[in-house]
Amino acid sequence: MLTLKNKGGETVGITLNQLYQIAENAELNIIETPLNDDEMGYYDDSTHTILLDNTLNDRQKKCTLAHELVHAKHHDSNHDKRTEARTIRETANWLIDPLEYATIEQLYEGNGTLMALELDITMQVLDDYQHILASRF
Repeated sequence: MLTLKNKGGETVGITLNQLYQIAENAELNIIETPLNDDEMGYYDDSTHTILLDNTLNDRQKKCTLAHELVHAKHHDSNHDKRTEARTIRETANWLIDPLEYATIEQLYEGNGTLMALELDITMQVLDDYQHILASRF
């Protein structure tokens, strides 16, 4: 069973190294290789393999690996709209601590670029999280 927590048992505030450790503990293979321009990562449940584009910077790699680990957690073999929506939601909620988000949002007056840098996530994950928050109201 794949557990999406860091060493301290926390489910948020996770580092790239901790994500690699989670993958290793789950006996998932990670291969960094060139991917198509529209792909940053891919999970293949039949081989328990995560492919990551080898041109990603660490922030992109962290968010992409987290996304693919969520696919692995659910043993996703297809990537339809419902599966992707669930994965996007779980990834954003996994990588962003709500209290830290609120503090940083106030500190940077909602400046998305500065917030994403401070949270060590991509703009896409920040946008996904903000969409989740907006849909709750």
